[in-house]
Amino acid sequence: LALALRDRLGAGLVVVTDDPAALDRFSRRVLDECRSAGAILRIADTPGALQLGPLPPEALRALFHGPDRVLHLREDAADELHERTGGLPGRVAAELNGWVGARLCGWEEGRLRIRRAELDQLRGGLLVGPAGGWSYAEPAGLDESSAELLGWIVLGAGALDASSLAVASAGQPWEISVLLDDLLSRGFVRQRRDGRLDALVAPPQLQALGEEEVLRRHRAIANALPRGTEARLRQWMLVGEAEAVAGEALEVARGLREVGSVSVAFGLLLSAIPMVRARVERRLEARLLEELTLAALETRQPEHRSLARGTIATSGGGRGRAARRAAGRVLGVGGRGHPRGGGEGGGIGSVFPAGHRSRPPRPRGARRQRVRAGERRGAPRGPG
Repeated sequence: LALALRDRLGAGLVVVTDDPAALDRFSRRVLDECRSAGAILRIADTPGALQLGPLPPEALRALFHGPDRVLHLREDAADELHERTGGLPGRVAAELNGWVGARLCGWEEGRLRIRRAELDQLRGGLLVGPAGGWSYAEPAGLDESSAELLGWIVLGAGALDASSLAVASAGQPWEISVLLDDLLSRGFVRQRRDGRLDALVAPPQLQALGEEEVLRRHRAIANALPRGTEARLRQWMLVGEAEAVAGEALEVARGLREVGSVSVAFGLLLSAIPMVRARVERRLEARLLEELTLAALETRQPEHRSLARGTIATSGGGRGRAARRAAGRVLGVGGRGHPRGGGEGGGIGSVFPAGHRSRPPRPRGARRQRVRAGERRGAPRGPG
């Protein structure tokens, strides 16, 4: 085997070993013997290790099953994965492990299969665990101020530009500009076309921060971002402040529905509601359930109605008249589970109780073309 491997290495074969410690003793010995014969690489997260460059969204499409022609699953899944990870290989692997662990997708014949409903939840800001996959290598010659700024960019997760970075970190704009130029020129940070910043490596100092300090920084980042954006909502989700999550989710969902990205709005609400349930006042929870109901109706997808039914059914009984009526609208059943007439008929006043302010949906005929166009191209993400 060693002789055969030497021949292949001499012909240009490159061997990459993922988690060398998991190899059996015989395989490790063969690789050690052949190391001088060619390129044998091992994946390692250690200081000084070579960092792989970011992958473009087009390269990430190969990780997913289709179809593309109608549903655009591969394109949309790759775009969302790139949005969350910046295309950094380590972060891509960690993020996908989170998706699989949360049963949002699964491996099938060497690729990931994900459904539209789960993808919409992810596009709506669903968090599947702490961000991982960072290489905490010590960047050569990085002073304390630069390392501090780099840490803020890591926590910003691609949402901050130069101006919002200065606001979040409470730094002087001119000083932030000088430090940022240095980080960009040395390849520790990259800048997207719209000005947003991605960290390509994380400073070790970030690991030493306590939980309270990390939450304080996420709160500062959220306050530095524009209202009504998915990036701001994601930061509030990381902080875990129920009132802020609920308010931001309502604003973002309504904005998405206005531009026709109804499925993304539905996924966003489906992710936010469990985080705030029983932690906010009844009227605010009822408004979230209202928006979920409207989004489920507008998508016209039975799967969305089933998911909405489960979410509404688990709402607290004491909070429940608006929830029960919303459930009746989504499911076509009455409060006690009996069929109710009218199907999808009736105005918004028949769904939610009097005194519960709502934004009635526009007539379907007037919205149909905008909804279709919006679902295809996705919602504008703002700075996040």
